[in-house]
Amino acid sequence: MRAFYLLLLTVLLMSMALALVAGCEQTRGNIEGLITDESGQPVSGAWVRAVSVVYGGIIINTDEDGYYILKNIFTGKWEIEFYTKYGRGVGLESVTVRSGETTKLDFIIGAKPPPDLPRIIPPY
Repeated sequence: MRAFYLLLLTVLLMSMALALVAGCEQTRGNIEGLITDESGQPVSGAWVRAVSVVYGGIIINTDEDGYYILKNIFTGKWEIEFYTKYGRGVGLESVTVRSGETTKLDFIIGAKPPPDLPRIIPPY
């Protein structure tokens, strides 16, 4: 009888753990987009910085095709900062990430006057 209760307790604890993990996954989403210049050419190596008051910040680079994706980030409001590959701030946008969704945010460098952003110093 003791083995039965131990097995039941183990199953219940595992179920609770799986429910917590599933709950965490549902409170996350993605932001993706393409960064181009004014002529429509993709910008590789540009910096994208996502900042949230609650969760801090994340910095990534665009790939060789100007594409970026911020995967599995918490839901809520995010400020997205765009920088050239040399670290000069060129854009700022606000987005809301929703659970299980991918928010599309493309950016054209030079389409708007650059905001007053801190300079990012690339690690190279």
